[in-house]
Amino acid sequence: MILKSTTDDLKTSLDAAWVEIEALKQQDEQNRFQLAEFAKENAQLQAEVSATKARAIKLDNFTRRENIQLVNVPESQDENCKEILCRVMAAVKMEGVHKVEFHAVYRIGKQRDDGKPRPIIAQFIKRETRNDLWH
Repeated sequence: MILKSTTDDLKTSLDAAWVEIEALKQQDEQNRFQLAEFAKENAQLQAEVSATKARAIKLDNFTRRENIQLVNVPESQDENCKEILCRVMAAVKMEGVHKVEFHAVYRIGKQRDDGKPRPIIAQFIKRETRNDLWH
């Protein structure tokens, strides 16, 4: 009688273990399916991110087409970057220097510790004016 109850308990435990193993197999299969779905979604999102980065770069370049950058122009205290640019334009014999309209003329970034001058960015209102200076 004791042997039969021990055998029955062992059989019940084994049956419960097999049920748990089957449940774990099903959970593993669901996890694999979900992982495949995540990988597919991740690939789609990576493609969207790449396309968005490309569009942002294109847009950034498009907005910079009215700009010109002057480098190695000595920096001084209380300088007027617009006047500096007008002198450069006069030096290259650009016509109508004083009639040119700018959106902004400024130095980029913080002052450097190494003493190198920061570049000057000039944002022209008209791209044609920028092209005249550039050429």
